[in-house]
Amino acid sequence: MNIIEFIPHRGPMLLVDKIVTLDLQANTIETIKRVRGDEFFLQGHYPDFKIVPGIITCEMIFQSGAALIHAMLGQTTHDMSDSIPVISRTNNTRLKIMILPEDEVQINVKFVERVAGAFYMMGRASVGGKLAASVEFTAMLAPKPKSKI
Repeated sequence: MNIIEFIPHRGPMLLVDKIVTLDLQANTIETIKRVRGDEFFLQGHYPDFKIVPGIITCEMIFQSGAALIHAMLGQTTHDMSDSIPVISRTNNTRLKIMILPEDEVQINVKFVERVAGAFYMMGRASVGGKLAASVEFTAMLAPKPKSKI
């Protein structure tokens, strides 16, 4: 499945390469991000020893969660004329190992529950079967802002 069908992000802020599995019965998604080494977030971030910033790893998880929300709602980017997914809260963020250029990051997100407009989710990012990051987060569908351009 093509990730850009499910989230509004585009390069250079598109931080997920593809959807591996999407299970709407289990409310889970698995995605992949291959860190090439030339991404904007590596420029100047420990230039002699490039590592992916932890917040970028979290954003990979958040973008995967946004794709899951839109799939659960039966929406694609063509249906997102009125709202966009935004993060409203994070909890229990854990950064375990460094993610480096050439790493392939496996991202898994599970939907936990929905309360009104809030989608409660849990996400994990792993490299080579080792946990790199985990985070609990809440996403909301916010009204799409009017462009000022």
